[in-house]
Amino acid sequence: MFNYRVLQYGLIVFLAIIFSVVVIYGVLVGRDESRSKLSLYNANQILVGLGYFKKDQARYPSPNEFSDKGVMLNYFSVYPFPVIASTLCPQNFQYTTSKSDNFSLGFCLDSNYDGGKKGLNYFGPDTTVTRE
Repeated sequence: MFNYRVLQYGLIVFLAIIFSVVVIYGVLVGRDESRSKLSLYNANQILVGLGYFKKDQARYPSPNEFSDKGVMLNYFSVYPFPVIASTLCPQNFQYTTSKSDNFSLGFCLDSNYDGGKKGLNYFGPDTTVTRE
C-alpha cells in the first residue's frame, strides 16, 4: 500500500526548495540591478560635474585634477563617490584624458541596465546625460 503522507511531505519539501531558489535568484538580480542603477546615476553626475568644470576652465580636468578632492569638490557635492562593490571591475570609475577637450569615463555595471552592458562601459564628452 502506498503511503500518501510521505508523498505529501516530499511535495511540500520540493515546493519549499523551488520557492527558496526563486526568492534567492530575485534578491541577487535585484541587488545587481540596484548597483547598476547607482553606478549609472553616479556616472551621469560625474558627466554633469565635468561639464561644469569645462564651462569654468574651458577644458576637462587632467587625471591628477580629477583625483584631487580639493579641486573636484568645487563641482560635486560628494567626492570621491561612494565605492560600489563589484566582482566584475576592480574600481567603480576610471577617468582618462589625452587632450584638454576630450575624456573617457569608464564605469562598471553589474547587470545590463538602461542601455548599458554588464561590465565596463564608457562615457565621453558627447554622451547625453540622462536625468532621473
